[in-house]
Amino acid sequence: MQPVTRFYHGPLGWLKNYIAQWFFSDLIRSTRNFGNVTWAGQPIWQNILDLWVIQETIFALRPAVILETGTNRGGSSFFYAQLLDLIGHGRVLTVDVERLHDLKHPRVTHLIGSSVSPEIMAQMSGAVAAAPRSCIAGRRRGWAWWAVW
Repeated sequence: MQPVTRFYHGPLGWLKNYIAQWFFSDLIRSTRNFGNVTWAGQPIWQNILDLWVIQETIFALRPAVILETGTNRGGSSFFYAQLLDLIGHGRVLTVDVERLHDLKHPRVTHLIGSSVSPEIMAQMSGAVAAAPRSCIAGRRRGWAWWAVW
């Protein structure tokens, strides 16, 4: 089996890559793709290792706006909002094609629709245009990503 990740180089790089891929694959499998992870009692479908890095990123950048695509059960937006509470400013704009939760937080605005539709894009663009620093968090088929500007 050839590893997909290529973080390690050198004489034993292939072995280190294989072990890293095996570890992460096993972590995904044993946690059911992080389906049972919670934050403050709310479901949050997020890799717990990513959550640690995300909170460090939020505290370092102190964004005025966090855009989230793929709200799902609302746990991530709730997590971001509580971190923004600790910072003392910022808001979360989250979008999904349907609302699967009833979570509410004063820093979170939920949008229903496709994140690539013109209407949703206009709302997200407007929020970012007025903000001095923004982040976007997204998920696609189990992969999480962040962009900052």
